Amino acid sequence: MALRYRAHGCRDNAHWLGDGSLVYHVAGVCVVLEPQENKQRHYLHHTDDILCLVVHPDGITVASGQMGKAATVHVWSSSTLRILSFLEGGHVRGVSCLAFSRDGDRLASIGLDDSNSMVIWDWQKGVKLASARCCKPSVI
Repeated sequence: MALRYRAHGCRDNAHWLGDGSLVYHVAGVCVVLEPQENKQRHYLHHTDDILCLVVHPDGITVASGQMGKAATVHVWSSSTLRILSFLEGGHVRGVSCLAFSRDGDRLASIGLDDSNSMVIWDWQKGVKLASARCCKPSVI
């Protein structure tokens, strides 16, 4: 059972899912807490600490971003805990922020590089659509 919660260096990191479960992250683990059943399930495919996560408009799909030299974004199903997409090559040092488009087709990610670079992904195809240097200071 995961009992800790990281707030330092993380943003917008706990969300309600469509089924009433809560998703949050602890170190390199995403936790899906089912409060009615007092049960936890764990997404265990990250290789470093997770810094951010976001829930897709469908209320089931989750994207989580990790820190690391070659930071990655995982898009996965909160119901099956299976990975749906693995996005890499967009950021260095870490992924600090994630947001799905209103229709859920695209995913924006912000990196921890000196320019806080932003990448727009077609997450279902695993394709980088656009990228740009964003701004200084850090995006919160």
